[in-house]
Parts: sequence; structure tokens; C-alpha cells
Amino acid sequence: MTQAELRASIEAHLQDAQWLTAHQEMGILWQAHPTTATAAYLVARYRHVAPALAFRSPRVALLRSFTIEPLIPLIRAAGLTAGLDCEIKVGGISSHAQEMIDPASWLYHYAPDVIILAVQTRDIAPDLWADYADLSVSEVLAAIERVVGEFAGWVRAIRARIAAHIVVHSFAEPAHAAEGVLDVQSSFGQRGALREINRRLTGILRWARRSLRQAWLVR
Repeated sequence: MTQAELRASIEAHLQDAQWLTAHQEMGILWQAHPTTATAAYLVARYRHVAPALAFRSPRVALLRSFTIEPLIPLIRAAGLTAGLDCEIKVGGISSHAQEMIDPASWLYHYAPDVIILAVQTRDIAPDLWADYADLSVSEVLAAIERVVGEFAGWVRAIRARIAAHIVVHSFAEPAHAAEGVLDVQSSFGQRGALREINRRLTGILRWARRSLRQAWLVR
């Protein structure tokens, strides 16, 4: 079916209170057209479906270093198609570190089931992102250690207080490396440094997952 036909079919099922069939077709629509417009449509229609099908309602905390609000409808729509009516609370821009470290922060009072940590490379590693060409090898290695150490401390702080699922995206690489084609010829190239952080971040989250089976790195 086309997108228009799917929407018409969903509307008909909602009109007839065929909640399960409507839910299934909403999932098909989302898989075929995972856009902002589709997300807005689904979130609005699920107001009827979610209570009827007794969806689970996990609490999700979004900790971030940048504006992430446009992603909330997409997260909600993806959750709803999976039977999860997510309650989402967003932290302050670039206050993620304090929110994880402070035992009295809103994060621990909220007691989320899922924590999504969204931090841009340019925010946590500005030296590796914008100033890489000016760094010595020792400075590159120090930057890697600093970033990995910060994430390890954050994960330990969370694990010491709550048993939430932890989702962290891997660090983006610049579209054009600072040293151009020479980047791939160096063991300490800009992209190589960021890949090393991602590799070690996977290890940190693997430890967290082994401890409670609840941590993932999203690529």
C-alpha cells in the first residue's frame, strides 16, 4: 500500500476500534516512512491505541550537549510502534556531566528506565574536532584518555545509583579530515583517534552491560 492508503486504512481501523490491527499497520507505516511528519501523525493517533492495548510506559531521560528536541517525536513514534508509550524528560544543554555526577540531580529523582546520552564530538573533544592539525601525538593521546575517562566516570556514577538502560551513540567523524588523504597514513590520524575513542567506549559499555545487562553503543 502507498502511504496515503496506509493512513486511510489506519483511520478506518481506529474508527472501528480495531486497535490491534491499527497498531500493526502503524508499525508498517513507520518502517516504510520513518519521517518527522509520520512521527507526528503516529503520536497523535496512538492516543487512542496505547490505552486500549495497555502499552508499557518507560521513563526516558535524554542527556545532551546540543538541541535534541526535534528527535523526541521520532523516539516516541519508534517506541509506540514497539508497544512503548515513552515518557521523555530532557536535560539542559551541556549540563549532562553535572546531571550524571550529582546524586541530587533531577536525573536520579526521575529514576529513568532508559538514559540516552547524546554528546557531539565537537562538544566533548573540540581539540580533536577543530584543532587536530595543531596537536602533537602526545596531545592526541591525552585527549583520547580524557574523553574515555570522562565517559567511564559518568557510567560508573549512573551504575552506582540506578539500574537504568544506558544508550550512547558513537562519536561522529569529520567529513573531511584535518590532514586530508594523509590522515589514513598515520596511526594517530584524526579519524583514527575518534575510532579509538569509540572502540574504548564500547568496552566501557560492555562492562556496564555485564554488570546489569543494560548498556548499548548505538552507531
